Amino acid sequence: IELRVGVIMISLLTVIAAVSQYFYEQSESFNEWWLWIYVGLCVIAAIIGISAACLYKPLLAKAYCGWLIVSCIIWIIDGILYADDTLGYALTFTILVVKIYFVYVVWKFSKIISTPYG
Repeated sequence: IELRVGVIMISLLTVIAAVSQYFYEQSESFNEWWLWIYVGLCVIAAIIGISAACLYKPLLAKAYCGWLIVSCIIWIIDGILYADDTLGYALTFTILVVKIYFVYVVWKFSKIISTPYG
């Protein structure tokens, strides 16, 4: 599979995950300003990720990789503050592992397109 398609899929999955987290909170999510900001940042980051994949721009890919790292940190903080049972901690850990893999794929993509052959 081409890494470009993978980066586009990761970008779309990031938006889907943010929107699903927003709707998971349901009635409480309208009062949580940070969820609105998180969804907005994920959409902007996804646009950057898709642009990096379509235009083969290493700087955009590195910026998107940086956002994924920040997103991992936010996910850890959210899991520590709001996970209240074993299932919550298991979901936090599982999604964190997937996000770290996404960071690896996007980082690898940025390294490949920054070479003269990219």
